[in-house]
Amino acid sequence: MVELTKDSIELCNKLVQTDALNVFFSLIQSCNRSAAHQELLKNCLATVEHIAAKKTFGCQVAQVDEAIEILLDILQLFRDKKVVFISACNVLHACVRTSSNARSKCEGSDFRKRLDGIRLIMDRKARLDSRLQSLKAGSASSENDALESIDRLLRSMSQHC
Repeated sequence: MVELTKDSIELCNKLVQTDALNVFFSLIQSCNRSAAHQELLKNCLATVEHIAAKKTFGCQVAQVDEAIEILLDILQLFRDKKVVFISACNVLHACVRTSSNARSKCEGSDFRKRLDGIRLIMDRKARLDSRLQSLKAGSASSENDALESIDRLLRSMSQHC
């Protein structure tokens, strides 16, 4: 499904029309940090990310009940899991970019505090990792990708104020 949604607008349209986004977000919300759930989460998020990346569907993703809340929870719970974090951040970014309701929700004080808190924790970890870089080559680079992802989201929100 992940690869098919990457290129097929028709499949994305069918998934949106058949209410599959609600199913994906239910699955996303039900995942825990186990290895099996992380694989399911990666696939669900990648599929939703491909759908949200199509300009005509980004707004529909944002309209799924509690989608923004679920994505923010995923960012917080999986900030140390690069693939999951970046994918969730990309979906949230697409929602903020295409939906004024999603943007308003993310700019609300509670959401913004959580996003800023996630960013602060990740920045601290990246600085610590860069100090230990001689012992753990590549860790700082991994964190920097995730930091760039959340920074892009936060910049996007600031540009639409």
